[in-house]
Amino acid sequence: MSKIPTILRAVGWAAFALLMVLVFIISFSTFFVDKLDEGLITLAATASMLPICGLTFVAFGGLFGASIMSKRLKRLAASQGKKVVACIAKIAYMGAEGSKHNTIPIYRFDLEVDHDGETIRASTEVRSRNLDESRFPPGTKVSAVYDHSTGAIAMLDKDGRVVEYF
Repeated sequence: MSKIPTILRAVGWAAFALLMVLVFIISFSTFFVDKLDEGLITLAATASMLPICGLTFVAFGGLFGASIMSKRLKRLAASQGKKVVACIAKIAYMGAEGSKHNTIPIYRFDLEVDHDGETIRASTEVRSRNLDESRFPPGTKVSAVYDHSTGAIAMLDKDGRVVEYF
């Protein structure tokens, strides 16, 4: 699969970190407010709203957009792709989604697919509460659906359905 979900997630967390730094700086600057002119304070507060709103939009868009994009790419692969046997190259923990009491970890599977005599590496994301990584060591063969035109790939379970959750 395309690296778009991974990139979106990284951009989302980076924007969130910048947002927190900006909010901390603005909060810390309130200790020095009495030394500044009232017009300058109003100008600074107004000017800081654009980056705060922009970073909030980018952070939430990146974090929620990564999961949405991953799901759409899997659907695209399932509808347009052909069944292949893929080899697991690597499993990586990507983070988690959900609430404080209902968290679901996300894992990225890097898969290698032979397509027209060429080995292509694609990745897909799977959510799992109890993934046993020892069941999927590098080199394990799994069923998948691969769409060469988009580079999207989706793992299949034993019944031929796209794997979203383990």
